[in-house]
Amino acid sequence: MEGHRVSGKVTAAGKVAAAAIVLALGVAIFAPGAAYARQETAPPEEPEGDATPQVPQDEQPTVTPKTITVGEFLVQVATALKLQAPQGGFAPDSASFALVGKGVQIETPAASLLTEGDAVKVLDALGYRVVTRTPSRTVNDQQAKLLIATFLTSTPS
Repeated sequence: MEGHRVSGKVTAAGKVAAAAIVLALGVAIFAPGAAYARQETAPPEEPEGDATPQVPQDEQPTVTPKTITVGEFLVQVATALKLQAPQGGFAPDSASFALVGKGVQIETPAASLLTEGDAVKVLDALGYRVVTRTPSRTVNDQQAKLLIATFLTSTPS
């Protein structure tokens, strides 16, 4: 039985857990606006006999997630893997170079916006079997952090 690799170890239960995580992430991470949908509520009813018009409170503005580049993602991945960083920390080029030793070779320029396809290629090169139906969709910084937290900072059970 093939398992899920976590920190170099393969666990039998990991396959089921990984499948559940991927299914959950497929909705939570790659569904556009899933975590950022605004909830519309009905305004409060005006009491009868009150001549003062009720002013509805403004809703909190929807926060637009920040985009992330391929280079920024590679820096986060190299840092999460605790690879040896050059003095002063990783830059996109040094992170890319460090990840080559782990089998990650990505042809996309570091300044390009990160897409789901790019993220899948990186995770696949690291031994994770992840797929996407929308490889050209961009990934924002919160989604990238969630991917890294889920796949690269977990500990074996």
